[in-house]
Amino acid sequence: MKIGAYSYKGGVGRSVSTANIAVLLAKRGKKVGIIDADIEAPGIDQIFGIDVPSINLLDLLAYPDRYSISKNSFPVVDIKNELKLELDGELFILPSARDRKKLKSVTVDPSLSVIFDNIVKEFTEKYNLDYLFVDCRSGLAHYSVMTLWAVEVVLLFFGWGKQNFNGSNYILSNVIERIPKPSFSIASRIPDFIGEEELKERVQNTLGNKLLGYIMQDKDLAWEEQIIVLKNPESKAAKALTEISYKIEELGKI
Repeated sequence: MKIGAYSYKGGVGRSVSTANIAVLLAKRGKKVGIIDADIEAPGIDQIFGIDVPSINLLDLLAYPDRYSISKNSFPVVDIKNELKLELDGELFILPSARDRKKLKSVTVDPSLSVIFDNIVKEFTEKYNLDYLFVDCRSGLAHYSVMTLWAVEVVLLFFGWGKQNFNGSNYILSNVIERIPKPSFSIASRIPDFIGEEELKERVQNTLGNKLLGYIMQDKDLAWEEQIIVLKNPESKAAKALTEISYKIEELGKI
């Protein structure tokens, strides 16, 4: 299953939630991949604490005739071996670099959609993935929307507040429904004073799609985005992410 992790605004915990969910699925024996497609503000590498290979997603996007996953394995990081994690499955990451020069070499035009779609297909096939998460750039730019064409399901992350709800509603109505793709909402970094029923009611009234789960604010993630499901599996965030990961597994069975 190819899953897009998307949000109207940044800073809502999309990347760190995606990373943690991927680890949970890999722990349960799944072959999982992540593409850090947020090329203007990549962060998956920092969440896992890995070095970005010199050849990475930016090179695959800018020079598709020269580099591809089917020909080269070096852009992909084997997280299980790299970090010596105890996983029953596998976890592979295709990171992106903070490199302004390479970023300028990526031409955002209709051909880029084809290039990205090929990257997704090659990554999935080469590593025989059960799940591939595409951590998308937030917002409404062409590149952000383009990445959604390559996935099968969209997870729409949002935080608390009027801007988040209204912006997410706009994305649902004007982007996701026009592609169209099945979508599910995940509320993240929700303040403790917000009750579950109030949250569900606002999601239903404003967004209208299914709330897959919600993650309350957690002090362990306030400063450092980390793999909380391994470092503190009993935390509020880890328990919420675990519940969401099981629901994603159920989606894969439909």
